[in-house]
Amino acid sequence: MKVVVIGAGGILGQHMMVSVPSGIDATFTRRTESHLYRGFDLLRDGEPDDLLNELMPDVVVNLSGESRPDIVEKDPTKYWEINFNYVADLANWCEDRSKHFIHVSSQAAL
Repeated sequence: MKVVVIGAGGILGQHMMVSVPSGIDATFTRRTESHLYRGFDLLRDGEPDDLLNELMPDVVVNLSGESRPDIVEKDPTKYWEINFNYVADLANWCEDRSKHFIHVSSQAAL
């Protein structure tokens, strides 16, 4: 089974990374690339579909989002895109291909 974990640079993603069961082919993303993470900037147009079409995962786990209310309140339009529209795009990609989608919600969706 192939799994993509988007926004895995935080605490939850780090814990997921060290507890991948055998038989799971997992790709972990965060904004900047490293030897552990595939670089993936969710604000770049077209990239979510490009990444998912390339990897064609069975499961997409979304941990990305901005959860700091003070940051969200400074630019609500930008964070509406990240915390709402982007999540809807991921869910639609999964639904269109009969893939599973798991979203861990931030608390600052506005």
